[in-house]
Amino acid sequence: MKSSMLAKVLFVLCVAGVSHFVNGDDLSNETSDSSVSESPIASRSIIHPGDLSNPNIVEVKNLSTIHDSENINSYSLDQNVFTHERNGDQKLKIVSESAHVISELANTKKLSSEKIGSTEVEQSSTIEAGNDLDSGIQTISNTNKPDVSEHPKATKAQPSQQLRYTSSAQSSTSLKTNVASSSTEKRTRRTSSSRSSSFSEKLKGWQPLYGIGRLGREASDAKCRKELQELVEAIENEKVWALKALDASGTPEPGFFYGNNLWIGSHFQCVDISNRKPFEVNKNVPHAAPTPYDYPPFQMAFAMVYARHNSTLQQHTQLPSEWTVQLGLCIPKSCSSDDLKHLSKKYFSEDNLEFQNIYKVKLDVLDVKKLREDAGWFFMLPKTIVFSVIVIITLLCCIVGTILDVRRHNKEKNLISGHNAGITMNGKRITTNISTVELVPPGLDSELSNLEPRSLEKILVCFSVYSNTKNLMKTKLSSDSIGCIHGLRFLGMLWVIGVHSIFYQVDFFKDQAVGFRVSEEFFSQIFSNSTYCVDTYLVISGFLVGYLYYKAKNPHEEMKKKINCIGKINEFFQMYINRYLRLTPPYIVLIIFADCIHTYYKYSSSLTSFEKQDQLCEKYWWRNLLYINNLYPRSEMCLSWSWYLSLDTQAFMVAIALLILSTVVFKIAAAFTILLVLVNIVAVSMKTYSIGYIPTMDEQFAQLDAIYDLPWHRIGPYLIGVITAYFLKVRLQNKLSLQRSTRIFLWIIFPLLNLWIIFTIYTRQISIEYSAFYMGTSRVLWGIGISWILIACCTGNAPLLNKFLSFKGFIPLSRMTYCAYLLNPLTAQMMFLGSETGFTAVKASMALSICAVSLNTFYMSYLYCLMFECPFVRLTKMALAKVMGKRSGTQSNRTDDQTQKNIGDKTNNNITTNENS
Repeated sequence: MKSSMLAKVLFVLCVAGVSHFVNGDDLSNETSDSSVSESPIASRSIIHPGDLSNPNIVEVKNLSTIHDSENINSYSLDQNVFTHERNGDQKLKIVSESAHVISELANTKKLSSEKIGSTEVEQSSTIEAGNDLDSGIQTISNTNKPDVSEHPKATKAQPSQQLRYTSSAQSSTSLKTNVASSSTEKRTRRTSSSRSSSFSEKLKGWQPLYGIGRLGREASDAKCRKELQELVEAIENEKVWALKALDASGTPEPGFFYGNNLWIGSHFQCVDISNRKPFEVNKNVPHAAPTPYDYPPFQMAFAMVYARHNSTLQQHTQLPSEWTVQLGLCIPKSCSSDDLKHLSKKYFSEDNLEFQNIYKVKLDVLDVKKLREDAGWFFMLPKTIVFSVIVIITLLCCIVGTILDVRRHNKEKNLISGHNAGITMNGKRITTNISTVELVPPGLDSELSNLEPRSLEKILVCFSVYSNTKNLMKTKLSSDSIGCIHGLRFLGMLWVIGVHSIFYQVDFFKDQAVGFRVSEEFFSQIFSNSTYCVDTYLVISGFLVGYLYYKAKNPHEEMKKKINCIGKINEFFQMYINRYLRLTPPYIVLIIFADCIHTYYKYSSSLTSFEKQDQLCEKYWWRNLLYINNLYPRSEMCLSWSWYLSLDTQAFMVAIALLILSTVVFKIAAAFTILLVLVNIVAVSMKTYSIGYIPTMDEQFAQLDAIYDLPWHRIGPYLIGVITAYFLKVRLQNKLSLQRSTRIFLWIIFPLLNLWIIFTIYTRQISIEYSAFYMGTSRVLWGIGISWILIACCTGNAPLLNKFLSFKGFIPLSRMTYCAYLLNPLTAQMMFLGSETGFTAVKASMALSICAVSLNTFYMSYLYCLMFECPFVRLTKMALAKVMGKRSGTQSNRTDDQTQKNIGDKTNNNITTNENS
């Protein structure tokens, strides 16, 4: 019996040794926690008897684990294998002594059996191979004690032996299982901590919201500190609402080298996190069911952080937005802008963002703003109240004026119809068409005079939507009208709108460098070299001023009259005041409107316009009303596009002075005109050469103050228009007979001249000398090319072109060009600021923007014209006529009717002309 038992022990020792040698298991080379927890068979280890004598060294590893998937109960069988060899007759004693030592160690470490009551029973694969071993060395779980008799080869131990070894074996199993569990828990905690630390570092490096949130303990507000800590913990615990906030916050985006500084995130998603209303979608489509973890425990807000970077790797284009990174963060609402600024400064100053380390970028926080969700604050602003009062009063005037106008019109129509119905011819009653014939029977004049509105009614009728719309949409022109003007004005305005749509979108481009690449293409010169669209309007404005003046007064005949200096001075101021009163009312309303709109978007839009109209207009509005703002730097200009109104007004004053002078001393006036054109050419050339200006796209943006805005640099085309009007009206009398060959030659030369101006420098690879020549002469030459179109159309040398430009559909749109010019940039800015993300500078995207801005501009222009332009044009005409004493009786009606005909027949600067324009 003893020899049999000894053989079994030796067999077990051999199998265990071979298994240990083959598997290379050792406690010093533990597998990772994932392998321990995931593998159904745990790593094996060997305990040497010598180690058992040391109470501080007890390492027991489960050899195998059997999982019962049916009852979800686990049991195991443990077997300690010793490498120390004893005599065969002492085998049971060795096992007993080892179990006794382990039991004493268990008592020494105070391991309670209650803590391990659910200990699994492990069974070694070596025991399974030698299943004839004494069952006294097997331990069975108290909860799931397997029936050993069920094993076909199991040998039951004697009762005395089983009682003898069960206690020691159970103690051994309890000790080993508890120690193994403790070791596993320690490694799990250590690995979990390591993973958590690694996860946190990654988040901090790539998610600014998380990195800034971890610094929340430095916030000055206690509530902010607490909520930032909750946010960080929720992100680490992967709660849905926190992940939504993380997802709604901005991160470094691709395209930084080409100017993508917009790390916006999603303003709407951040605000919508707290929205518990489910999406209105098909209920049959599977959706994630909301849980309490979907909604934050506190209110969230969206904030924008503006930081200046110092990267020289980015392609710079001399734009104001290129140095500013705009970062959106979804933060607790309790955190103030000051707290967020302090935390973000610390976050970026420590180079926590991996983006900074990769691209060697320093980020210096300039400002932080929290976006406001409600609009109540906006409507309580004084300027908003003022603008609202203006709009409400104007709307009421339009409503009342329209009602009065329609009632008076219907009464007149019924009165005339009643009288005409009684008219007979040869004893028969006839019916007349009032639209073609108006018969005024005796006594009708007195009845119509009774319908004449009173003074207050006359003022209100000026706001009539009915009359003003009818005048705007009127397409009938007189025989001596210049119909091509309308086509040139409308097409020129489309060009201006297209250019402004791109120009005012630059601040919101995610790839500004791509836009510059596109501008280098040949056909893109229509937009990248588009400043000549303004010169087109200058030529038209000068032409209309000169044409209408010379139509009323022939300078050569006026010179024969006695000079009246006072009369000439009065004439000058009368024309200027008339223009000022017609231009300024819609201009004032626009300044207030732009101030309000930019204030609203400043605190509610995640995008930022670098034109601070809300600040500049409050400070420098008076320069606009004096029409001198183009004499100051653009950094101090309220409404950057309003420089043209100042330039046009200044050129108008010079032109009027020269026109009046031409009726006194024509040659002196002509000499001054030519001299001013030459001064314009020389001044631009010298300035270009002195600053080394090459008209590249970035230089055009950078040198607007130096070359683009000043009146002595831009007056040339305006005077070319005045000269053209003199030759056409005075010298040619609207007649010019040319031979066919000459006409063809001129139609080749002048269009080629304009094409040369647009496309000749598309590579921008030119010398300073050539640039000075080009910049000095190009605008005057462009004006000459446009003047040829006017002369050819008015003298019958371009019948097809004149027919196209005189298309009746252009006439109403032409009359709205002044309002379109005022509103176009603001309309574009409102559309872009209303977006949540930046735009791309690809052709398709820009084309869509141009179309959208154009449609919205003319739609708003129609409404704006009815409310703020047409009424004040009529009021100005009525007031001036009354002051001059030229309005009385029936003349009042004729004057008012003529005023209505004149509405809209004007240039982009709103010079009102008569029906012939």
